[in-house]
Amino acid sequence: MLFYPFGIINDLLLRFESVFFLIVFWGLVSANNGAQKSFTYIIAYFFISRCINEFTMTSHLSVGNVIRKRIKTGALSQYILKPVNIIAHVYFELLGERGVVVFFNLIFFGIGLFLLGNVEIISIILFVINFVFAMTTSIAFNSLLSSYSMAITYKGDVKNVFNHISHLLSGALVPLSFFPDGIRQVLLFLPFQNMIYGPTNAFSIHQINNDVLVQLIVSGVWSLVLYFGSKYLWNKSLKKYEAVAI
Repeated sequence: MLFYPFGIINDLLLRFESVFFLIVFWGLVSANNGAQKSFTYIIAYFFISRCINEFTMTSHLSVGNVIRKRIKTGALSQYILKPVNIIAHVYFELLGERGVVVFFNLIFFGIGLFLLGNVEIISIILFVINFVFAMTTSIAFNSLLSSYSMAITYKGDVKNVFNHISHLLSGALVPLSFFPDGIRQVLLFLPFQNMIYGPTNAFSIHQINNDVLVQLIVSGVWSLVLYFGSKYLWNKSLKKYEAVAI
């Protein structure tokens, strides 16, 4: 009985510790490079980005990883027999299990917005649009992992590789604005920035210009391509799995 609350507290402390060291590290880097970004901005960025990361479950592919394990044990068959969307079901199941963590992340999200101060209507609209892109990208990557798991039984190597790449390129470990201009422009044309940087950075945008419009188009195109591509592979893999497992 005591393990559950202590487990939650330990999880919260570990998450806070990782955010704390990221803030300190990038705060020092920014200060040593002519204060590229204020320390307040860095705190706000990581508070908001961690909340988005918790909701999208993209950087760790939590949904796809759970489905992978249930494929391995054969437990996925019970979901196939029910009229449910497997990916959506697992997502909300995990979200419910992390209820307390999600609640505290929402508090940090609010603190991040407070620290940013001047959050305009246009910023909120851009956040909503980018958050939809983030969720769509999350569904796509989790679906791809699940489809791969149905075709090949593996020990999580693909997930681990994806975690390292996405943490670096999505803005989870370092804001993309800290990269040199040339590298940043390349990263902004990749789908990884949809996950964290896009919705987080939306709160720092106060007007629509050509760069913002181009970024929205790129993010939208990636979201659609990944979503429909992953949906096609998921349905195809699911049919093969049904034929063998049921």
